[in-house]
Amino acid sequence: MTKFSGNGWSIRQMIKEPCWFVLLSNEHSDGDPHRVWIICHTDDCRVAADHMSDAVYVSDAFSDEFGIRLVTTGCMLGIDQKEWTDDDGTRYLEINMERFIDDASAEYKHLFRKKPVEIPFPERKFLSLCNEDGTIRDPTGDEANRNHAKGYRSLVGVLLWIGRNCKLHCATGLHHLSKVMSAPTDDAFDCAIWMLQYCYETKQLGIRYRSSGDTSLRVYYDASNAKDPRDGKCTGGHVAMLAGAAVTARCKKFAFVASNDSSSVVEFYELNYATQTACGLKELLIDVGNGAEVCANHAIPVIGDNSNARRWAIDRPVTPANMPIPNAFWYVNEQVRLDNVVILDVDTKANPADLFTKNLGREILRLIRWICGYEPVPPVPDFTTP
Repeated sequence: MTKFSGNGWSIRQMIKEPCWFVLLSNEHSDGDPHRVWIICHTDDCRVAADHMSDAVYVSDAFSDEFGIRLVTTGCMLGIDQKEWTDDDGTRYLEINMERFIDDASAEYKHLFRKKPVEIPFPERKFLSLCNEDGTIRDPTGDEANRNHAKGYRSLVGVLLWIGRNCKLHCATGLHHLSKVMSAPTDDAFDCAIWMLQYCYETKQLGIRYRSSGDTSLRVYYDASNAKDPRDGKCTGGHVAMLAGAAVTARCKKFAFVASNDSSSVVEFYELNYATQTACGLKELLIDVGNGAEVCANHAIPVIGDNSNARRWAIDRPVTPANMPIPNAFWYVNEQVRLDNVVILDVDTKANPADLFTKNLGREILRLIRWICGYEPVPPVPDFTTP
């Protein structure tokens, strides 16, 4: 930090993302920006700059201090990064993990199906440690021991790394695989192989951001009322979009049982979590500055397909359905009043978060292309819609 705090240089560590640093060189000006970005992951760093000379200066300084190995192939921690500019001036950034997926698949290819796998997870598949009547699925532990010996934990760990970095749309399947990590059944192992085969056969499909994409942050949310027979808890998910593709997504079982069977209640729960993500990313973009704040200097659209959840977030009416909801979940109402978010409705078919709540069939393919940036997401509804 001291090295870049003098001689006309400045450095800032992001408050919301402490592994991200923004430097301005001593030649920086509004007309000729000389910005350098550093992202750290333990002992790996990725450096980007407006001018190559600044990137070299920073790399040399790190080398003098610590001794480093420069990697210029675009691959870091298994993640490949490609950048290009079209003839019309549109700039693209694409990330995928082709080489990592090739290496990870080598050990399991003999278990792949003969037919190609089109979707990340078997359609409508719901994994649980319990049967539908609540009884333990594998009471003797024989299946679990067999699948642990086959490397279930390692296989799911590989899939989690792929899903985290370039296949965010696998989050729902990964949620189910992770739920049964302690006692994986043969069915769960087969599902994990299914997902690895999908990743292998779609390894060229990454996440593609573009300068012509929507540069305003937006977050979509959804929830499923399907309950895990083990504990009666439901699942919700949301995805944040920026520059034409997803920047973060999640699918997660709620930490508590819903207060009633109304789908509006679980939708409202997930709306609260989506709002937290929207506000956190808004603060991060403002913190980054240097133009990034333009993506978030307004109320962030948080978009779903449940009109009751939207009405509760905006007006906070007291109803028999929402009365038991804990006060902490009314955070969304406060952020609406502060004009940090605006809650909007879309048709279910235009909600990409649908794939973060259930394992869909071939209809998921359109949503995947939206999430990954290969097709434009439908326009955000008018902010003035009541």
